[in-house]
Amino acid sequence: MKICEPPKEVDESVWQYEHIRQFILELNLLVVQLEGICTNKVCPKMKATDEWLYLCASHKSPQECSAIDYMIHSLDHSTAIVHNTKNFNSRVSIPQTGTKLLLSIVRRLYRLFTHTYFHHKEIFTEFESEMHLCARFTEFATRFKMMSSDLFIIPAEALQI
Repeated sequence: MKICEPPKEVDESVWQYEHIRQFILELNLLVVQLEGICTNKVCPKMKATDEWLYLCASHKSPQECSAIDYMIHSLDHSTAIVHNTKNFNSRVSIPQTGTKLLLSIVRRLYRLFTHTYFHHKEIFTEFESEMHLCARFTEFATRFKMMSSDLFIIPAEALQI
């Protein structure tokens, strides 16, 4: 995907940072689609498959949250991190510590896609057919080696809508 390719004159870390900011904005649109469907009662735990239970890191110590709360907490936490000037004091150069934070954000945000895919496939499919967000996100994270390949659990064919 050409959109993930940084221009020659742009620092790769800055390119990653800006893409992650955009992914956060667009993931909020997915969460809005889940409103009233992915509830505390329907999805009391943040899971993808039965093998994957995610703890919410937005608390003092990681804890279980309902899926929708996990998603909201993750988006809020990620937004706070990328807008914190202690982490990112410039939009033209990203410190090494900032790059590590971006890796953590990417891993956590991918989980929003996995839950939606495995538990709310109709919404995932409809949203993906319009936005291609998971496909772009997966391409981006793969291209920049931001996640281990074994963590990509959404089948490739689901991303080619």
